[in-house]
Formats: sequence, structure tokens, C-alpha cells
Amino acid sequence: TDAIIAFTSNAGVTSPTPQNQQAFEDMVKKMGGELPPEREINMRTVCEMEEAKCSVDEIYAAVSNYFRYNVKHYFCCTLGRPELYGRIEDALVYYNYIGEQAVPEIVEARMNSLVAEAKDRFRLTNVTYDSAVFDEIVRYCCTEGVRSMGARGINKAVSVVFETALSNFFSPYILRVGGQDDLVDASVHCTLRAGHAVPVTAEDLVLEVL
Repeated sequence: TDAIIAFTSNAGVTSPTPQNQQAFEDMVKKMGGELPPEREINMRTVCEMEEAKCSVDEIYAAVSNYFRYNVKHYFCCTLGRPELYGRIEDALVYYNYIGEQAVPEIVEARMNSLVAEAKDRFRLTNVTYDSAVFDEIVRYCCTEGVRSMGARGINKAVSVVFETALSNFFSPYILRVGGQDDLVDASVHCTLRAGHAVPVTAEDLVLEVL
């Protein structure tokens, strides 16, 4: 008898850019006198706020205020339906950009998934990796370019590095007849190559059978 309906939208991501002073004044009037945010909030801004040691709450407040204004502008100015905005305003939830504190969890989940796949396929006892390997992949995934693509971008970055390294290591066993049987009940460990590149690449990871 009851339902919760959630609509997702990219409305509000793009900041309005009035072409002239008259357009700006008209926009402010339609917005009930509310002025636009002083600066654009994007992944780069978030990274700068993190570097400035702003708290998670401070960053989210800046992000949500920025999106709130843009969503209001979309309904009031672009659609010309301010009454619709008034009806949903209290139900709006603004997604935050992925903060650096969330990246390790996403990276760990993806790496553990790849480890589980490798263990199952080759009937391995275990697949492990040094903390340095994890730290360097997290460092890479914390960069603006990766985080700007969201969780999918982080998962893709992990795949480009860790999954590629796994594939390169296991390929000879796959190509050779009966090669997969050589790994049954074996343990594989991944370490970081000395003098590795920054950001880390698949070639910087060294895997060996223990």
C-alpha cells in the first residue's frame, strides 16, 4: 500500500551562464532574488578543499548548496515551473562527489572481487598482495581524473592496474595445455616493483607463486 519513488537526474550539474546583464537580472528575479554561487563546485574544487583540510561536512555543504541552486534554477528558469520545485524541494537529496576517504573502500571491494575470481578459476589456495600495492592503487584512484568519473572510474582504474597484472601473470598458464592444473592449491602473492612509476601501472606489480 505504500511506496517510495526515487528519481535520479543530472539536472543541476551544469551551472547557469547568463549571456548578458539583462539575462542575469531576469534570472535573479525568477530565482526570488537569490544570487548564484560565487564559484563552481566540481571534482577539482573538492580536491582543493580536501588539500585545505576541509571536513567532509564542509565539503558536502558546499556541494549540496551548489547543486540546490542549480536544480532550483532548472525548474524555475529553464522549465519555468517553480511550483514543481516547491513541491519536491524538501525531498531532494544531493549526491556528493567521491571523497578521498571513500576511495579505499571502493578499491578494496574491487580488488577482493578480482582475487575471488582468480582463486575460483585456478583453484588457488590464496591470492594476496602487499599493503604497498593497495596503497599505491588507492593513491592513483584518489587523483582528480579518476575520481571525476565516479565509482565506475575507480573500478576501471583498479582493473587497468590490478586486473591487467593478474591477466599477464595467469596468461601463460591459460595458453599452455594443462597449465591451469599447475596452480591447484598454490598461493600467489603480489608485490610492488622497486622503483615503480607514479601513478602505478600493471607493469609495476610483480606476482609470484609461493
